[in-house]
Amino acid sequence: MIQNVLEWCGGVAQYMAQMVAIAQAINPQVQIACTRKCIPGTKSLAIAAVVDGGGILHRAGLAESILLFANHRHFFQNRITGRE
Repeated sequence: MIQNVLEWCGGVAQYMAQMVAIAQAINPQVQIACTRKCIPGTKSLAIAAVVDGGGILHRAGLAESILLFANHRHFFQNRITGRE
């Protein structure tokens, strides 16, 4: 079981490194971002594999980011001015 997980981590890191190399050959400034999706119980290993492969994390968890969209700004502006 552990060997399978370690092989999976190596595969993630290798595939990420390949994607980063291909993308940066076209645009050296580009970054490849990974989502929060991972096999249950492997989050820390998955994060390490992505980072080791040269990728970045896209919102590792909702606690790390605040997303504001136009409708949120509209709602808060209305609450500040007292309009509904």
